[in-house]
Amino acid sequence: RTRDLLSPYVAQVDIHEVMDNQGLPSFHCPDAARIAARCPQDALEVLYEGLERRETARTDMNHSSSRSHLIFTLTIEQSDDAVKATIRGRLHLVDLAGSERLKRSMASVCTGGGRRGSGSASSRAGSPRLPSPRDGQPRDQRREAGAINKSLMHLALVIQRLTQSSGCKLRHIPYRDSMLTRLLADSFGGSSKTCLIITCSSLSQDRDETVGALEFGKRVGLVKNAAEINIEVQQEISDVVRALV
Repeated sequence: RTRDLLSPYVAQVDIHEVMDNQGLPSFHCPDAARIAARCPQDALEVLYEGLERRETARTDMNHSSSRSHLIFTLTIEQSDDAVKATIRGRLHLVDLAGSERLKRSMASVCTGGGRRGSGSASSRAGSPRLPSPRDGQPRDQRREAGAINKSLMHLALVIQRLTQSSGCKLRHIPYRDSMLTRLLADSFGGSSKTCLIITCSSLSQDRDETVGALEFGKRVGLVKNAAEINIEVQQEISDVVRALV
C-alpha cells in the first residue's frame, strides 16, 4: 500500500501508469500532496514533517526499525522567458527499509517498542501512524517484514532484468509488480542518474545481511542509463538554447 505522509490524516493514494513520448511506461501518484517550496529550508521542513509521521518499531536487531520504505520527491522547474524554454527535473530521495530474517529480527515478542501500523510495502513518504487493534502482537511486524522483503525482491528482479543483455528472452522489466518499483521506474530505467548508499554492519553475526546488501549494490552499479536534459520550448530551438542544452 502507498500512503501519503504529507497529508494531515491517514491517506491511501493510488499510483497511475502513463506512457511517455517513446512508449515507455511511467508511473505517477497524482493524489499525493504537492507543496510549493521557495527555498531549500521550505523543502527540508516538508521532509521533516513526513519523517515525523513515518512508522518505526523495535525489533531484536534494531531499536527503531523502519516499517516501510520512504520516497520524497523534489520536482524542480526553471523557466527562461527570454528564450521561451522550461527545464524540469525530479529528484527522488529514497530510504529503503532493510530486509529482515524473521528468526533474527522477530525472535522475541516486542511490545510497546515504538509506533507501528498494519504494514505496507512502499509509500510516497513512508507510512503514517495507524491505530491497530492488534498493536503489540508480533504477527503484525511479521506481516510488515514480509511486505518489505517482497518489495525488495521485486526491486532486485527489476535491477537484474535491467542489467541483462538486450537479446535476452526475459528482457521484460516487471515495474508493475510492486508499488516500490512503480515509483522508482524512472529512477532506474529512465533518463536518470542513480546513486545508491548502502549501510552495512561490520559485526560477524550480520555477515549474511552485509554480503547480500553488497551484492545488490554491485548489481545496481551495472545499470547504465543515458540521462538527458528535460527541456520544453514554445518555439523552434535556437542556436543559443541548443548550445545551453
